[in-house]
Amino acid sequence: MAFDLVRVMRSLYRIDTFQETYFVIEGFEQLFEATRPDFAPLYRALATLPELPRTRPPEDRPIA
Repeated sequence: MAFDLVRVMRSLYRIDTFQETYFVIEGFEQLFEATRPDFAPLYRALATLPELPRTRPPEDRPIA
């Protein structure tokens, strides 16, 4: 699945097994750009949204 910081942060995950969903970045610069800003506003926005299930929601498009 294409990397989307909000989608990643809303996803439930387990640290003791393989993940069912993996996120693909185009390069490290994309990751650095996404994580450079202050996270405080993002945390406030995420607090109002439900966590996403471990299974892939229908609106997510996998990368082939």
